[in-house]
Amino acid sequence: MIDPLGIQQLFPKTVVCTSLKICDQTMYLFPQEEIGVRHAVEQRRFEFATGRVCARMALKELGFDQTILPQKLDGTPLWPEQIVGSITHNHVWCAAAVAPSRVTRGIGIDLETIERMSPCVARKIITDEEASLIKNVSIRDKQTMLCLIFSAKESVYKCLYSVYGKHIGFQDIVIMPLHTGATFNIKIKKECMEHDVLLSGTYIIRDGIVATGIVFPPI
Repeated sequence: MIDPLGIQQLFPKTVVCTSLKICDQTMYLFPQEEIGVRHAVEQRRFEFATGRVCARMALKELGFDQTILPQKLDGTPLWPEQIVGSITHNHVWCAAAVAPSRVTRGIGIDLETIERMSPCVARKIITDEEASLIKNVSIRDKQTMLCLIFSAKESVYKCLYSVYGKHIGFQDIVIMPLHTGATFNIKIKKECMEHDVLLSGTYIIRDGIVATGIVFPPI
């Protein structure tokens, strides 16, 4: 499996992962997929097409060959029956993670570029609890932590939306990075979910990129 970013490190072996650099030429899209980017700018088309290629490569490992992945009305991919998955990109890389629904109910994956994390974005996403966690770190480490928290929240959102179909805001999620091991704990405000949700995630930091991943355990 092609995965130069090492995205597979974020997940158990039951989840299949791929990663590719975004191409400077449009990769092939099926007509049903083309609809999703028919009015998009060139860079968006590159990102979309490379993400679909990543997803198809991963799905092939699970026995799905040349799978068509159109967009649903909410913008998320329409995965094959009994499959869950997630696609992400930054300005350079795309990645995908897929698994049978019998082993996980949802997947969230996200890529972010550390140097692109701005204080303006940080103010919108950081809770008081998270702010206290990073207030004493260096400026450089703070930017990395902010990027990690942002990426983790994006992964949480994707994972929970795929399970519950419910929108959750940045301020409704608290990420508590652990200092031992590349893992983080997740707290969801109780008023946002009908049931208690216990989740944790994993991350990698390399070459100026933060990647995060979450799987929702089976019933």
